Amino acid sequence: MTTQLSILNTPIRTFENLYSLNDLHIASGGEDKHRPTFFIRLDTTKDLITEIENENSDVQICTSKNSDTQICVSHKSLRTGINKGTWACEELVLAYATWISPKFHLIVLRAFLAMHKGQPQQLALPEPEKKIDNENQPQYTGALSKNTKRLPHPTDLAVFLCLKDNGGSIAGKYNTLMGIPSNRFLCMPESESRHPQPNVANLSKNTKELAMANIITAHYNGTEVFFQNDAFLNATAIAKHFNKLPNEWLRLDSTQEYIELLCKKLNTEKSRILKTTRGVNGGTWLHRRLAVAFARWLNVDFAIWCDEQIENILIGQNKPQQLALPEPEKVFNLQLTEDELKTLSWLWKAAVRMSGILGMLYPALIKLGSSFAPSVCGCSTEYERTFESARKILVRATQDIEIDKLNRNGWNNVLPELRRGEVNSLN
Repeated sequence: MTTQLSILNTPIRTFENLYSLNDLHIASGGEDKHRPTFFIRLDTTKDLITEIENENSDVQICTSKNSDTQICVSHKSLRTGINKGTWACEELVLAYATWISPKFHLIVLRAFLAMHKGQPQQLALPEPEKKIDNENQPQYTGALSKNTKRLPHPTDLAVFLCLKDNGGSIAGKYNTLMGIPSNRFLCMPESESRHPQPNVANLSKNTKELAMANIITAHYNGTEVFFQNDAFLNATAIAKHFNKLPNEWLRLDSTQEYIELLCKKLNTEKSRILKTTRGVNGGTWLHRRLAVAFARWLNVDFAIWCDEQIENILIGQNKPQQLALPEPEKVFNLQLTEDELKTLSWLWKAAVRMSGILGMLYPALIKLGSSFAPSVCGCSTEYERTFESARKILVRATQDIEIDKLNRNGWNNVLPELRRGEVNSLN
């Protein structure tokens, strides 16, 4: 067991590539309501665990003694022994930190980023973000322009800014590559930068690894098929259309022999032609030569179509690419009666009151040792942002409604609380 991470001067132990949530709990202050067992029992946590394990199911089944691929386990709970406690992968650790508080999430996230970069860990909260004004805008623009020129493929910058990944915004990752703190994107003059500039040769490699190239979406008989701009195929996604799994094909002796010979032919490693990713569009990605063979195993008609798509992608690499802007968010012209607005306002009040009452019941359930305590804790804390978002929408929709002293319109018992942002005493 080795210590690879430290949060607020608390060493975070590791075990089989997993991190100790118990150590994270201590670092966060050790409040009883934040115990790892409560977090693991949440429905949202169970859903996250399911997604992580589903994305890595192909790799787990195909792993062999001679394989370079490691088995990915999302978490472990050990009740006895020297490694007693709850252990979790990095994604679950970040989710656990978010569940505790936004402040603690920032601290843990920056500690992970620092650890991966091999730099001293930043444990303090970021300084207030600097604003760009007309006077110093050229200075910021000049610093960004100079940094961008260090990219062997400057068009990757546009891809970074348009995409999001499970590790956060791509803009944040671009800052990391450029040596700019993540909280100062477009907000730090070149003269203020104290970070060493990255090596250009390594930068291109990191760019491809972090962005996982640009995702190209095609459609086969109404089904989305995902390629990368280097013609890698998302085998996991399309295999579902044919009710098959990539690992079924990968386990075939003929496939293993083909992969081995292809690696020798291309003078490369297996990990370069067979990749597994997490997050958006995650799954098993196959090199274009593997993709055609895999497509032929799925369906002959699909194999012909897939071959044409790969050819078009390779031809299109030499053409200027026009990046489409994201579609604007849809706007619905919804008309509601005053009575319907009143009903929604009371729904907000009822939800906030019930959440507050559950929070008051939580300590008693803990003392009783009730199995409902984790769920009650989650219901009383997880939906605060949702309640606030709904409140702001209702406040905007009811801004023209006046409070009647005689309460003839029936708003007096809910509208003041709605606009104030808190309900009256729960007692």
